[in-house]
Amino acid sequence: MRVNEKKFTERTGYVLTEFYNTNFQKLTFHLNSFVRDEPIAQNLANDTFIRALDQIDKFDRTQSDFITWLFTVGRNIARAYLKKEGRLSTVSIDKDFDGFTLSEILTAEQSSYNDEKIIK
Repeated sequence: MRVNEKKFTERTGYVLTEFYNTNFQKLTFHLNSFVRDEPIAQNLANDTFIRALDQIDKFDRTQSDFITWLFTVGRNIARAYLKKEGRLSTVSIDKDFDGFTLSEILTAEQSSYNDEKIIK
């Protein structure tokens, strides 16, 4: 992949080499908080930079800073990795919890919370 460094600087306001050198370890640390495996986090960080550079035209500097956008791309890549590996846990709101669904429990808790606010 050939990256147009001038285009990167125009879109982000950063110099690519400096940005990469400054933020690669930060991104790896962030991704490691999801995957809990340093080598995998490093691979995902590389994948994140590649995807972000491939999609640099989608980045809108008026919406966020590039580092925020990059970390969001990285988080999505990490979640996709965990899902693929079967390590991403999810809870169905329709699953039975002692005769109740999660949505019923949450609705009851919200109602109880609202009732407490009214009493005070």
